[in-house]
Amino acid sequence: KISPIMDKESKFFHFMELLRKGVPSMKKKQFLIFWLTLLLFSVFHIPIAFAQPTIPIILDGQPLVCDTPPFIEQGVTLVPLRTVFEALDATVTWDANKQTVTGQKDATVITLKVNDTNGYVGERKVSLAAPAQNKQGRVFVPLRFIAESFGCDVQWDSASPQITIESRTLEVSPT
Repeated sequence: KISPIMDKESKFFHFMELLRKGVPSMKKKQFLIFWLTLLLFSVFHIPIAFAQPTIPIILDGQPLVCDTPPFIEQGVTLVPLRTVFEALDATVTWDANKQTVTGQKDATVITLKVNDTNGYVGERKVSLAAPAQNKQGRVFVPLRFIAESFGCDVQWDSASPQITIESRTLEVSPT
């Protein structure tokens, strides 16, 4: 009998021992199909169970292409920092020693530190729903905070689901 606590290697050797001892022909086929199905399920179900759907982000009517997919944590969409800063025409600097990112567009300066629940817009401290995060060597930042700090309108469409960002451009009328 197979213990539920047995590891995969032990289960495999137990399976091989049962086959060696001899299982009636029909039972052997059923037994083999069962174990192969179990093996395939155990190998492939984990990545599928944890995969998140991609989150389309539209910036001024154009899709924002991220080299690493955004993800949602604590209800906040986090995106690769360089992708969002550069798409919003901001310069970005990364201080690896301090784990801090700084983005600047015109007179607006945003500073975030990895795993800190506070961000800064200029000297103003802003509480974040989710901090910037370092995942697998990539730093992800909260999209709404970055975009709105640079003066953009951000809309979440839960039906799609999709995020739409519109830059606010001020029209100057000739006088």
